[in-house]
Amino acid sequence: MLTWGDDRTARLWDAASGREVIPALTHKETVWAAGFNQDESRILTSTGPSLRIWNALTGEPLTSALKSGGQGKLTPDNARILALGFRAAELRDGRTGQLILPTLRLRWPNDDPYKESGNQTASEDGSRIVDWNFAGRVRIWNLWTNYDWPRDQLRLRLEVLTGTRLNSLDEIEVLPRKEWDEIRMRYLNLLPEVR
Repeated sequence: MLTWGDDRTARLWDAASGREVIPALTHKETVWAAGFNQDESRILTSTGPSLRIWNALTGEPLTSALKSGGQGKLTPDNARILALGFRAAELRDGRTGQLILPTLRLRWPNDDPYKESGNQTASEDGSRIVDWNFAGRVRIWNLWTNYDWPRDQLRLRLEVLTGTRLNSLDEIEVLPRKEWDEIRMRYLNLLPEVR
């Protein structure tokens, strides 16, 4: 049995004997959530500002505390961590904790919380997020990524494939034809390196 709380620990217990199985997983803040991966070999803990992966057999940390703005869960294949909070979502590598995609801004820090009241949820496999507000906005975020593509060029790839980009307010805008042609040429020049 896995427990956590405001004593800043997560603990794994033997349900039959009531004894701790591994040393307490100690944090600097209150632990808001904890859970196992699919084969129960890892534990992912979430505090307000951080996530951490632990070895479920020994209690040893597998990552440092990863700065995050939401509660996390490991995908069933352990390949990714999805951290989902009210204002942002992050997709991280399940082994190293490194960001795979830039942080998705679900809401702005100065948004009126009454107008932006809503929620968000993730698909079971961590590949999609749906977020909505009570003003009627619904967005679906597809987090599937091609790991063979250079991560620093993901924005370029998205702009070429969709003909759009996110402006500084995270609004979708259509690229002018001339600009799209220039971006497309940069994209085509990268293709031999990817293959």
